[in-house]
Amino acid sequence: MRVLCNEELKKWVVTRFSNDHNHNFVTPSKRIRMRGNRHMPDTAKALTETFNRENIPVGKVPSIFGGASLGFNNKDCWNHLQSIRLKELEKGDAQSAIDYFKRMQRENPQFFYAIQVDEDGKAVNFFWVDARSRAAYEKFCDVVTFDTTYRTNKYGFPFAPFSGVNHHYQTIEFGCALLRDETEVSFIWLFSVWLEAMGGRHPILIITDQDHAMRAAIKKFQIIFLVLWPVMALAQAPPGSPTNCTSTCGNVTIPFPFGIDGQGCSMDYTTLKVDCNHSKPYLHAINLELLNISIIDGTIRINFPVYNMSGTMPNSNLLKSTPFIISPLRNNFVGIGNCGSFSLQTNDDSDIARCSTSCDQNNDTTCQDEVKSPLKGFNPYMDTKDRENEPYYSALVERQWLQDNFKNPQDIKYLTHVPVVMDWSIPALPFDAFENGKSNMTYKLTSTCERTACSCFSTEYPTVRCKCLQGFKGNPYLLEGCQDIDECAENATICGPEKYCENNEGSYNCYPSPTAKNKLKLQMIIIGLSTSFGTLFLIIGAWLLYKMIKRRNKIKLKEKHFKQNGGLLLKQKLTTFDGSVDTSKLFNSKELDKATDHFNIDRILGQGGQGTVYKGMLADGRIVAVKKSKVVDKAKLQEFINEVVILSQINHRNVVKLLGCCLETEVPLLVYEFIQNGTLFHYLHEQNEDLPFTWDMRLRIAKEIAGALSYLHSSASIPIYHRDIKTSNILLDDKYRAKVADFGTSRSIPVDDTHLTTKVQGTFGYFDPEYFRSNQFTDKSDV
Repeated sequence: MRVLCNEELKKWVVTRFSNDHNHNFVTPSKRIRMRGNRHMPDTAKALTETFNRENIPVGKVPSIFGGASLGFNNKDCWNHLQSIRLKELEKGDAQSAIDYFKRMQRENPQFFYAIQVDEDGKAVNFFWVDARSRAAYEKFCDVVTFDTTYRTNKYGFPFAPFSGVNHHYQTIEFGCALLRDETEVSFIWLFSVWLEAMGGRHPILIITDQDHAMRAAIKKFQIIFLVLWPVMALAQAPPGSPTNCTSTCGNVTIPFPFGIDGQGCSMDYTTLKVDCNHSKPYLHAINLELLNISIIDGTIRINFPVYNMSGTMPNSNLLKSTPFIISPLRNNFVGIGNCGSFSLQTNDDSDIARCSTSCDQNNDTTCQDEVKSPLKGFNPYMDTKDRENEPYYSALVERQWLQDNFKNPQDIKYLTHVPVVMDWSIPALPFDAFENGKSNMTYKLTSTCERTACSCFSTEYPTVRCKCLQGFKGNPYLLEGCQDIDECAENATICGPEKYCENNEGSYNCYPSPTAKNKLKLQMIIIGLSTSFGTLFLIIGAWLLYKMIKRRNKIKLKEKHFKQNGGLLLKQKLTTFDGSVDTSKLFNSKELDKATDHFNIDRILGQGGQGTVYKGMLADGRIVAVKKSKVVDKAKLQEFINEVVILSQINHRNVVKLLGCCLETEVPLLVYEFIQNGTLFHYLHEQNEDLPFTWDMRLRIAKEIAGALSYLHSSASIPIYHRDIKTSNILLDDKYRAKVADFGTSRSIPVDDTHLTTKVQGTFGYFDPEYFRSNQFTDKSDV
């Protein structure tokens, strides 16, 4: 109906009315649903945005608000969200994304991106993939997963990643997209640019959800796309061996996915169905007798015909459109007949096995060759000089069966069928897809392995094969068909002696048995103690060796010092006095070191030209004076020996007693009796009020000194001249009796001599004038 306003009449006038395209009048309560009357309030818009962020589908929003009583519908909600997304892109983020894509492509030309714009020139769909993902797709493009997700960006755009799995079972990305909406148009654009980025190479399989728009878009592309719907959408129940199905035929077990009875007993009724004919199983797809099925190896054994080359040739396409392949690892090609050249060729005339027999007219000859590649279609050929008169045979034969049963393969010609091993896998089931009105064939995978105990992998054909993981056994094509292997129960000695086995899911652990634990603990204790004692003995031995070497070195050093300090000369001189030195003692260095507290400076009694005197206490409690001579050279060695020899001969109460000596140290040591009241020099020059030094004391001391000198000059076995009499060399004992000391410059003279001629020695003070003029020292000069 067309209505115009007549200004003259000031009325609305109906100018055209069509009765062919009309709707029923709406009631006043439904008037708000009409486009011109619909309105979406701000509160509804805000709640719609909140629901979208929480991933609640837009189509459910009106029903949440109240449904029919609203003044808007789900289309209004969608339009509102779409306007928000476009506003976000208009803020400049779209241009930033484009600039980023261009920069990445400049850095690496293998970076690919595509952007779709609408009629107004606004970017609405984005796709990008880097060089690394494109390279990974070339190797791992068999299976691709595709899905969309929300809440991954601030625009609320659906994010659509393409993902796959590498050989380490790690997820890898094959590209990403941001889409304005999830319509068929957007998905068609996305799939087209994605294939362009991947060089037009299609995956074998795409795993996605059961979305109508995705499915419609995928159908627009080539038939090698495989769409895997969720397992629950494929069947009412997960894969498993159906009940009420026969599992054996004769002596052959028929495991699932193969089946004997009606549809549903096998995974694929067309190719995996088995016909049981008079207790013999036959594969329905190729009508050959089935000898054995192996789930673990993925093989079957078939009774295959022996070909008479002069008879009917085999069907070269026998295995086409089946999941069976003649295994190259388990079969040989055999030719029988004289002077023949045999070959097995594929449908494209490529030789995969060839051999020649010898020209022997008396006996049939044979030849054989390994099958070099998997076979689906093949033809046997033979070239001979006398084909018409001689029978020739060829056959595909299981290699192991041939070795075990025939010493001469020519006997095969008497058989009609021989065993052949074929590999098998799960075929894809067809469903129709339509493009331009033509029915095309595509496939969807019918077996997945979502259980942790098995894994599935694609073959080079549109098939898949599954196997139980290591540590499990069973049928991976059944629901929970892979069961844990109890290695401990199957092999009681798997852990060896003295260990017990504990079974785990998929593996086992070996632990020492209680007896073995105790034995091991004892062994460890013995080893630990042996190691500890061995180490201790080694340390002790090393320490003892060190001490022994150190002691030996000390002995050698003492011997060296003894020689250096005139020990040999002392022995020589002492022997000349007929044992007069019996009262002297040879001290060791350790004893004197301990007596003087390691020659502590606090023990010093005095220092002279010949050495330093220390106070010490011997082990028997005696107080002694230890004279540590200065290091002497060979020229002064005679003086030191002199003092020892002279003092060894003296036994007078007014002469300091020599107790012994030590020649083991670097410098020689002399041990005297200790005279505690010091020197006469001290009392003469430093008067003490507590002890006045009277003339009687002085006269007595002078007499004692004179008596000592008289003893030295005349009464000693050998006359001795002191040659250095002075107050500092006169010591006073506890009763203040004089003790003549310091015989460093003393000399002994023969009995018949009256004087000693020598250079002037002693302290420069008073000198005998005659001694000074003549250098002849007499007993009268020793004052």
